[in-house]
Amino acid sequence: MPPIRDAIPTPAQETRPAQQAAPVGPGNYRKCPPINGRPSGLPNGRLRTLNKPFPYADYLCDPAGRFMLCAIPKNGCTAMKRWLLSANEPGISSDLLVHKRCRDGYSLALTPPAGRQAVLAQRPCFAFVREPLARLASAFADKFVRLAPVGYFEGARELMEEHARRSGINVELDTFAPVELAGRTLQVASSSRVDYARGLTFREFVGLVCDLPDEALDPHWRPQTSYLSVLPGVDRGDATVDDSASLVISPLHRLAEVLNGLSSRFNLAAVRVEDRLRATGDQAAPVQSGSAAEQQSGQPSGGPGELGLGRLADVPSGTLARTYWQASEIRESVGGPIGDARGQLPTAPDLFDTDLTALATARFEPDAALWRSVLQQEAPASPQRGSGPDRS
Repeated sequence: MPPIRDAIPTPAQETRPAQQAAPVGPGNYRKCPPINGRPSGLPNGRLRTLNKPFPYADYLCDPAGRFMLCAIPKNGCTAMKRWLLSANEPGISSDLLVHKRCRDGYSLALTPPAGRQAVLAQRPCFAFVREPLARLASAFADKFVRLAPVGYFEGARELMEEHARRSGINVELDTFAPVELAGRTLQVASSSRVDYARGLTFREFVGLVCDLPDEALDPHWRPQTSYLSVLPGVDRGDATVDDSASLVISPLHRLAEVLNGLSSRFNLAAVRVEDRLRATGDQAAPVQSGSAAEQQSGQPSGGPGELGLGRLADVPSGTLARTYWQASEIRESVGGPIGDARGQLPTAPDLFDTDLTALATARFEPDAALWRSVLQQEAPASPQRGSGPDRS
């Protein structure tokens, strides 16, 4: 099997001629209205399908009716789903199957719309939040850099197409490109006029995310507060674990503590979160949200004093991906090494400069306010565990 870095697409490899007519209907972006006066293809058919049950599809019900989980993407959602399934259907290992099984068997969206609020009112709900700029940087690093060798997932490709469209390119889905998903190769409708191999710079990514409305955003960079809007008391940032609490919001770095506490409280035969992560070789443990500095200050790793660096803000994600897998060319393009390690994913201090910080802070201010409230409720702070990258 060739090295994974060899699978990173080049412009010549990215697409193949279509063997059938370009898809129509939901995938026909030309029918979408402009956004802020600019041509737009979002929300497309995929996002409209996701929006229909939103946010109830991300609420997971304990089969015994004792509690609920709100599994916000990029906030340890896969770990939460694995934990829930380990207590009820042990043995499911594939991430694809984990997400599918939770969607098909545990989602609140399976409850008729008229009864969903009653379910929420009857059970305590546990959710986890993180500093919004760190989450945005993590989403870019994961979906645009780490996943480049497998062809990017649909949400990343859609933003690349949106950027091309706003650059004056007539984007038509006239070809197909291979995308690997949990061991399967899918043929995803694509445009021969979009340079997917280049990807987006972080500046382009943030600009699009901040300009688009919530319903046009992929779940991985949609605001956290939009997921919690159906719950009473979300503005309180109630982070106290209490038997009578209807809503328990905790910072992401307490995910293992809270889930393992629920296992003990309800006598669940769930795998301990840390043990599961070690067993699967997952080094991106979702028990930590950035560094200790992020947890204590409410700012992305490095603190506000270091966010002005942003030396990778204008490097295309395709270049970052090749660097991540090959650990080479970025050193010359940014005028020196990034830290001591090679092949690491870019972090918030690498990506955010002053302008991007201001732009994203304004767009995600409700998330930032909730994060600050949750941290205040956490005082006195629980003992900090060793810091590490959070790529949940």
